Amino acid sequence: MNDPHVVALIYTIKHPADVDFENAKPLDFDCPRFFGRIENGLLRVELKEHFATHEAANEVVEPFLRAWELHSDLSVSPGEIEFRYQTAEIIDRNPVIVPGTHTVVSLQGISLSISSASASLHVSRSAYPQPPLNLAVDADIEDMQRRFRRFRKDRATLPDTAYFCLTMLEMVGGSRKRAAGYFGIDFKVLDKVGELASNKGGRNEARKAKAVVEYTPQERAWLDAAIKIMIRRAAEVSYDKTSASKIITMADFPPL
Repeated sequence: MNDPHVVALIYTIKHPADVDFENAKPLDFDCPRFFGRIENGLLRVELKEHFATHEAANEVVEPFLRAWELHSDLSVSPGEIEFRYQTAEIIDRNPVIVPGTHTVVSLQGISLSISSASASLHVSRSAYPQPPLNLAVDADIEDMQRRFRRFRKDRATLPDTAYFCLTMLEMVGGSRKRAAGYFGIDFKVLDKVGELASNKGGRNEARKAKAVVEYTPQERAWLDAAIKIMIRRAAEVSYDKTSASKIITMADFPPL
C-alpha cells in the first residue's frame, strides 16, 4: 500500500461458558479518539485519527478496553467480558488505480480459538456492560485485578486479597497514611481493612495463626466491598489524580 490507513479495529468478545449476550442490544459509544459499536459478539472500533498500522491504532484503543474489562469485573462479575483483537480494516489512501479495478479494504489480523469452562448455571445478559468514563489501568492495578479474579474463583482468600490490595496502595503512597491522602480514602477505612485482614479469617482463611476468629457476615461483606473500592479508586486516580479529592469514608461501605 502507498498510504495505508486504519479505518477500524475488530475485537471478539470472550465471556465465560455460563454467560451469553445473545439477547443484548447493540451498544454504541463515542470517545475523543474513536467510537465503536458492540453487536453480535463483536466490537468494531472506528478511529477518528490517522494510523498507518493496526499496531499503532491498537496502542490507543487497548488501554480503554483494559479499563472496560476492569469496570465490568468490579460492577458485574470478574471475567464477564474480555476483548481480543481479531482484525483491522485498512485502506490505501493513495492507491495506484488500474482501469477496471476497485479499491480494496485489507483485513489484517489473527485467528482466535476461544474455549470456556463448562458450568451448570447459565446466565443470559440483556445488555453489555457499559464502558467506563474515568478509569485507567496500570501494572499495579492489573496485579490487583488478577488477585481479585483469583479470589472470585476461590483461588485466593478474602483476607489475602484485601491485604494484597491494601499493600499495593501503601507501596504507591509510601505508607498507609500517605496512601490515604494520595488515593482519597479515609485512613480509618484503610486501617479497618488492615485490621480485618490481619486479625480475622478463621482456620481456613486466616493470614496469621492468631487470627482464628471467623468473620461475621457483615465483616465479610464489608471487606469484599473494600477490595472493589480500593481497586476502583486506584484506577480512578490513575486516570485523573483529582479523583482523590472526593474522599471515600466509612459511610460509603456496608454497615459493620
